[in-house]
Amino acid sequence: MEHNKRIFISYAHKDGRDLAVQLKESLQGFYDVWLDTSEIGGGQAWGEEIERAIDEHDILLALLSPASLHSPICRAEQLRAIRRKKHVIPLLVYKDTDRPIWFEEIQYKDFSDANSYAEKLNLLLNDLGNKEYIPLPSKIIPHEFHIYNNSQPLTAFFISRQEEYKELKKALLKEDAVRKMTLVNLYGMPGVGKSSLAGAICNDDNEFLQDAFPDGIFWIEFSNEESDILAKLRWIGTKLGADERDFLNLDTAIAAFKDIIRHKYALIVLDDVWEQNQEIVKHFTGESRYSRWLITTREDFLRRDGANCIPLKEMTDGEAIELLKNITKVDDNQYSKSLKK
Repeated sequence: MEHNKRIFISYAHKDGRDLAVQLKESLQGFYDVWLDTSEIGGGQAWGEEIERAIDEHDILLALLSPASLHSPICRAEQLRAIRRKKHVIPLLVYKDTDRPIWFEEIQYKDFSDANSYAEKLNLLLNDLGNKEYIPLPSKIIPHEFHIYNNSQPLTAFFISRQEEYKELKKALLKEDAVRKMTLVNLYGMPGVGKSSLAGAICNDDNEFLQDAFPDGIFWIEFSNEESDILAKLRWIGTKLGADERDFLNLDTAIAAFKDIIRHKYALIVLDDVWEQNQEIVKHFTGESRYSRWLITTREDFLRRDGANCIPLKEMTDGEAIELLKNITKVDDNQYSKSLKK
């Protein structure tokens, strides 16, 4: 058996933790096993750490449970591993747990009976030592080529705000078993770069966010005109699969949107919301364990609605200089010469 392979265990904290810990204890004598509860320190950007860990490991054990099926994080981990041609093995945590469509034709190991753990572990060890593993074809990912995303591509002038980017991404991917709706409010003074940072999140290069929200990423320029609100609710609703006939007037449109978003995995961005339009925000939100809302505002007034409020401050001197050089197309040598004059 090879001992140099590295294993990443993907699981839902709500109902897969016990088996995940047990597997780590059983396997770590044979393999280098990565489990997020022990590998990520406090305050680290765990989204980025998870991406790096999947890329650096050879095998992903996907623990399938009711919570993992509805987890944006588990979905993103599984799909990233498939795209990176990793050895992916589904493990059943509970009997009769449904499987994601990309695992439907793949043989899995049933760990739902605690009394047969030792037997199943031996079968798993045999699989892990299999040198003839053929990576799963990426075409089995149903949304890979047609996930809806109407956000604007990044401009050439975009300046990376790494710390704020990591904090915002972490807030959007965080799972909360208590909240029925997750609002993330990015706020700051005009011109500070809120929309640009939100756009960067929607165009995440590592595909982690897109994998977490396969039902689409919807960017809405905010408006307080009733006809415009109705049109935008109709647009999102029908994109998500609702019947257009349910969006004939504002009242039915609001009800139809709240009904369909309940079981969808979407990221909805409401850009440039003013405090006087706060009540209108409620038309575009609804109870959903799986969708997320990113709202840009000038003030943190959405804190009253339970939003996770993240401030975006003015650029540092270094960031401002980098932006200026990008706009004027001045390189470092030219910039240094100009400072000496």
